[in-house]
Amino acid sequence: MATGEVIKTTCEFCIDGCGVLVHMSNGKPVRVEGDPDYPVNKGALCAKALASLEYLYSPDRLKYPQKRLGKRGEGKWQRISWDEALDTIASELNKTKEKYGPESIVFIRGCAKGHHDSYFTRFVNYFGLPNSSSMAHTCFQPRFNAALLTMGTNKLVSDYEYPPACIIMWGVNTSQTIISDYVAETEALKKGAKLIVIDPAETEYTVKADIWVKPRPSTDLALALGMLNVIINENLYDTEFVEKWTSGFDRLKTHVQDYPPEKVERI
Repeated sequence: MATGEVIKTTCEFCIDGCGVLVHMSNGKPVRVEGDPDYPVNKGALCAKALASLEYLYSPDRLKYPQKRLGKRGEGKWQRISWDEALDTIASELNKTKEKYGPESIVFIRGCAKGHHDSYFTRFVNYFGLPNSSSMAHTCFQPRFNAALLTMGTNKLVSDYEYPPACIIMWGVNTSQTIISDYVAETEALKKGAKLIVIDPAETEYTVKADIWVKPRPSTDLALALGMLNVIINENLYDTEFVEKWTSGFDRLKTHVQDYPPEKVERI
């Protein structure tokens, strides 16, 4: 591979899959930058992607299977082959399954990143247990379920290119977490979208905000109910849409009467 060659690829540190340009020298990556032609991130990269070469060349990076020597916690390890590692794992899994039953084992994976997640699930199913877990219960699943219950689908994508008249950033800092959204939001703000930030902590967005609301931690629900109180009582919602596509609105209207702005302000 020639020195100075640039390889177009994608980052897989998270589910976004941003476009990346990898600069090579003597067959090794020496620099990573965002691909300006890639529609997802348009050249921007988050801290994880920018640090990818640090991960790759870190002297602490685990590159081979290691087998513990001595007692747990002594920090003594011996390098073994992949065949031995796989045979050992398979043997221990089968021993545990035979002795205690398949449900004594829990499989846990990280962030979803594509088709290999299906292979993971297939392996768990084939092994004969329901215990497939991840970190999704703290991030993806609540968002998924809320969208499914309120909108009927989880395939919700903000149309930042329109742009919207107003963007509300509620307890999120996409400049540090979802770089593709950050790029799109920044472009929308340049086109005149107003910005409301609801966050007790100062972020990159709070200095750009037209309104920065800093609720006391754990009072977000009261704030949401207070906003609904104003929206409903001042008829600031699409009545035709509500009548045609929602259920339980009358109960919601009754419930939010307990949260007028004056009460929510005190909370």
